[in-house]
Amino acid sequence: MRWIARAEAVDRLGDPRRAVTFLEVLEPVRLNRASAIDPSLALYVRSILASGTLYEKIGEKQKAVAAYRRFLDVWRDADPALDPQRRQARDALARLGGEVPADQMR
Repeated sequence: MRWIARAEAVDRLGDPRRAVTFLEVLEPVRLNRASAIDPSLALYVRSILASGTLYEKIGEKQKAVAAYRRFLDVWRDADPALDPQRRQARDALARLGGEVPADQMR
């Protein structure tokens, strides 16, 4: 969670290029599963969406498209309450000229 918080803080300070480097080090296999209720995986998935946004800010179109597609793939079967975040990723893909996966058209 610290890396995600650092990335957000650095982005808010105006350095999206440095912010994305904090998110690039995250790997789901390294998440801490110390308790029965662990938000790490959900935060990790949201960090993929944040990475897409940051890559878009710094002009890394291909990396942004890949991040948005990855986010949609991982949250393919997520609760409908998360539709606004999926919509954000779909809209970004459309804006960047990336194809929205067929199973994510809704």
